[in-house]
Amino acid sequence: MSKPVDRISEARKRIKWELQEIAERKAKLDDKIVGLRVYVDHLEGLLTKAKQASSNALLKDVIRLGELRTRIKPSYIKLSKYLAEKEIEEKLGSARAELKETLEEIQDIERRKRDANICFECQGQGQKRETRYVRDDGMVHPIFLVTKCLLCGGKGKIE
Repeated sequence: MSKPVDRISEARKRIKWELQEIAERKAKLDDKIVGLRVYVDHLEGLLTKAKQASSNALLKDVIRLGELRTRIKPSYIKLSKYLAEKEIEEKLGSARAELKETLEEIQDIERRKRDANICFECQGQGQKRETRYVRDDGMVHPIFLVTKCLLCGGKGKIE
């Protein structure tokens, strides 16, 4: 068995590495969230403009931006407006879903960051429980032993 001091320093290195990895991932996700929120706001504006605009105005303002796959034919302006609105709604729905997933991943990262320094030896309990069995006059008696965790010193966290 290795010395507790060596195991503590190894645990500290592992925690430091994990926290750095978490911080890098969170920074990337924060940037992604900012971009997604801007995109969602933009799509909401497009959708509002598309719903309020007359068919000709939609042709000039919304479709002209080149973001939509819908192509307008002059003879089908009303149908094209409907198709453009549906396409914007689909894009908006997928952008909101991606934003929700990213926010959930951020919450998971926060949870991992909070739990990163919990002692893996005692799972944060600060003590280890052990059961020993003693034979006495033909009977077996369980004896429950509780000892302070040597790795974290009974704190439940590695500091």
